[in-house]
This record gives sequence, C-alpha cells and structure tokens, in this order.
Amino acid sequence: AGIMVVFDLTRRDTFEQACEWIKLAEETCPEAVMLLVANKDACQSSPRQISRATAEQFAIDHGFNYIETDALTNVKVHDAFRMLLCKIIEDIP
Repeated sequence: AGIMVVFDLTRRDTFEQACEWIKLAEETCPEAVMLLVANKDACQSSPRQISRATAEQFAIDHGFNYIETDALTNVKVHDAFRMLLCKIIEDIP
C-alpha cells in the first residue's frame, strides 16, 4: 500500500496537519509506503512558508521520500506517483 501525504507550501498549518495525517496512517497501515508531497511549488502569488530543507528533514526523520509539485501547472505530479509506485515495488518481498 502507498500513501501520499500532501501539504501546501504556502500554508504552514497544512504542514503541521500533515504530522497528524502521518501519525494516523502509521497507526492504521504501518506497512504502507509513504511519500511527503509539497504542493504549490510554482506559486507566485503567495510566499512559501515551509523551506525545502525543513520538509526534506521532516521526511528523512520519518523515513520516507519527499517531492515538491505544483498541481495547477502539473509540475512533477506524475513524478510523485512514479516515485511512490517505485518505492512500493522495491518493498515487495
């Protein structure tokens, strides 16, 4: 199983809520592969509130991969799905 935990780079509260989603996912499906996905990487109208370094460190601390995307412009959206699927396949015994 795979889980994408998505947060908005322009809203700190969504990053903080991601912690709760991750905790719930780990309790519900501990064997699931998780990917932390930041959205709105190309957003020009709102300032970024979560640095790449902060998000990457958070992902490392929790043992999963991280990618920055922009759903509105379709930047790296397919890459996020590929990354998750490749990790799921790698973890098949």
